[in-house]
Amino acid sequence: MVELVQLYNSTTLQLYNSTTQQLYNCTTVQLYNCTTQQLYNSTPLHLYNSTTLQLYNSTTLQLYTSTTLQLYNSTTLHLYNSTTLQLYNSTTLQLYNSTTLQLYNSTTLQLYNSTTLQLYNSTTLQLYPS
Repeated sequence: MVELVQLYNSTTLQLYNSTTQQLYNCTTVQLYNCTTQQLYNSTPLHLYNSTTLQLYNSTTLQLYTSTTLQLYNSTTLHLYNSTTLQLYNSTTLQLYNSTTLQLYNSTTLQLYNSTTLQLYNSTTLQLYPS
């Protein structure tokens, strides 16, 4: 079980072709300083049980082509400081059960081409001023 994945200084984490990255039980994925996490071609990123996905300092999370980002059970997706969350081409961002999606400081949430942003059960979508 991976407890902490930290990617520093323009590191790329790329998951291709139906690869699954599953993070269980209070796992933290932290992407720092212009890091790109790119999920291609029906790749699920599943975050379970109080998992935090934190994107700092001009980090890009790009979800392409029927990719699913699923956040379960009090999961927080934090996007800080000019971070871009880009969802392309029928991508689903699903937030379940008191999940918070927080976008801070000139963050862009871009939804392209029949993309679904689904917020379930007392979910908060918080957008903060530039």
